[in-house]
Amino acid sequence: MKSKIFLGALFMGLGFSACKKSNLDLNKYSNLKIQPGVVTPLASISITAGKILKQDSITVHDPDGLIRFLVRKDSIVTIGADSILSNISLPKSSVNFKLGEINVPNINQTQKVTLKELVDLCDAQTQFVFNYYDGKDTIFPALSSPAGDTNNVVKATNYEYIRLSKGFLKFGLTNNFPTVLSKAQVVIFDNKYGSKLGTVNFANILPGAKGFDSIPMAGVTLSNDLAFQILVVDMVQSSAPVRIDLTDDLTIDIMGSGMKTTGGRAIIPSQIIQTQMLALNLSSPTDDYRLRNVKFGAAAIPFTAESKFAENLNLNIQFPDATVGGSAISPTAISLPKGSKTGTFDLSNANIFLGAVDTLTHNMLRVAVSPSITSSGNLVDFDSSDFVKLDIDPANIVIDYVDGYMGQKTWTVDVDDVEFDALAELGKGLTLTNPKMSIIVKNSFGIPIQLELSLIAKDNKGGSVDMQPPTMNFGYPTIAQAGTTVDSKFDIDKSNSKIVEALGLPPTQFAISGKAYLNKEGFKGYNDFVSSKSSMSLSFEANMPLSIIAQDFSIRDTADLKETLKGLDVFEYLELKIKTTNGFPLEGALDLYFADANGIILDSLVNTTLVASGIPDATGKVVTRTENMTTFLLDKETLANIATDTKFAQKLIFVTHFYTYNKGTQSVNIHTDNQLDIAIAFRAKLAGQ
Repeated sequence: MKSKIFLGALFMGLGFSACKKSNLDLNKYSNLKIQPGVVTPLASISITAGKILKQDSITVHDPDGLIRFLVRKDSIVTIGADSILSNISLPKSSVNFKLGEINVPNINQTQKVTLKELVDLCDAQTQFVFNYYDGKDTIFPALSSPAGDTNNVVKATNYEYIRLSKGFLKFGLTNNFPTVLSKAQVVIFDNKYGSKLGTVNFANILPGAKGFDSIPMAGVTLSNDLAFQILVVDMVQSSAPVRIDLTDDLTIDIMGSGMKTTGGRAIIPSQIIQTQMLALNLSSPTDDYRLRNVKFGAAAIPFTAESKFAENLNLNIQFPDATVGGSAISPTAISLPKGSKTGTFDLSNANIFLGAVDTLTHNMLRVAVSPSITSSGNLVDFDSSDFVKLDIDPANIVIDYVDGYMGQKTWTVDVDDVEFDALAELGKGLTLTNPKMSIIVKNSFGIPIQLELSLIAKDNKGGSVDMQPPTMNFGYPTIAQAGTTVDSKFDIDKSNSKIVEALGLPPTQFAISGKAYLNKEGFKGYNDFVSSKSSMSLSFEANMPLSIIAQDFSIRDTADLKETLKGLDVFEYLELKIKTTNGFPLEGALDLYFADANGIILDSLVNTTLVASGIPDATGKVVTRTENMTTFLLDKETLANIATDTKFAQKLIFVTHFYTYNKGTQSVNIHTDNQLDIAIAFRAKLAGQ
């Protein structure tokens, strides 16, 4: 990682301390001719931050020269429409409908009562008079006929019995006598059920005229075995001579008027039955979605229609709230005999409104059923409990768009631990003071989604820091904005999390988990939508300016000396001088440990100042460079421990102790113009010189 390269080069690669052992080879000094008592220049180097950390895909130079590392990973998580639409599983649904009241078979029967039959009920004198004048013209005498016998009505053949829910049994009485019928009363009976249906009354019917009366029949079961009894017939005397004819009659017509039946045994006439508006409930028993508008893609919906009705039904089934291209969908015609039948409703590309039912303004697919009956001409049994059942199974439909309320859902975010050892490899004590991570969301789902994320930094010693990032509520388009994308950016920085503490651990891995909530606050209205083109992508951005605090930032490494120091005890001392002019806001000391081939420490030089910090202003930018001269002295005693022919150091262990300006009490910035100039020289003195 660039930060690792830079800090390694800066903290360990300055002059004598070098950096990794692979870059430090003291054997290259083995042929160096050291002039005793003379300072011998060895090397000079100039390090500029902007040249070490050149701009590339990760390293960015701000206009003011501040260097930052910017890492962006686009679309680390992408969620397509199927992830939500596939969870909207429309269940099987069924609805029963009854035919209800249907038209009764035609009731139209006629009975006649002759004048002779009425006269025969009278006294002998009346019978004599009418029999004498039969066929002659005379004044028609007043006549009052007493109650007669009960007469059976000829049985109808188009029904045996019917249960009536409404209507009347209507009676018409035609006066075929040559004088006025002033009064008539007729009682109607149902022989099968031994019941009196009612009495009809007629008055003042002129010769050749017809009078009417009726009996209400709602709630009555009517058989075809009817009878009637004439209680009274009163005829007035004619005003002029008329022909007396004993074959003249009163004609009684029995008719049904406005009758509806709910059951019985009859020849059901062919008829059109009133359209019924039904509703299929598409609510799920397990999910709480509340859908209002749906647009289907491919949608051939299988159905099963089952009829318990005795006659063949013709069903015209229409979905009144469904349109394709703004036009109503043509009805589906089903010819349904008693039994069951399967088929499909093609609602492909249909826009359907599911909120037209007042009692439940979501998930309700209205179905208009227009039945008609085709009569077989046979007597059949039927009942109000007879029904037609319609089952649909929309499980395999493709949903292109849906709005309403998508319900509450919770998803668990569980990501494998992410390895992150770049800072740990640099060592403890280095703190980035202004790091920022960002989650960038591009969302075209019209649903409120909340993400509660857990980011726990862990080191390799069992330590951990919960970063405690803020809760993220993703922006989303409204229904009116369907088809657009809403961008959101969520920053995780020192103001809203423990990112500084987490990165200062330093971590070797991050444990990432959390929960994502759909409509966490519950139902707030029919405001959600998803289309087949909806998507959401999450991108990650790490923005880490080189604003740092170092407090005893320590790096330890070992250089292989081989035989570089062997026999150098001939010198009284060896002196290595390092002069630095520092424009970086960093200062540090160095511990050197000389060890044999087995790593046993032979001698050491500790806490030697290597570089003094440049002086920054209040913003952390260096405004004054600082000079420092550092001397590493290997005196005769030290050389006797580490540089004889028989005992000499073969390993050099470096331990750095770096601080930012003022012992790490101030955050400082690394800018492109920060520069460190280093001059290195040797001086030596031979023993006895």
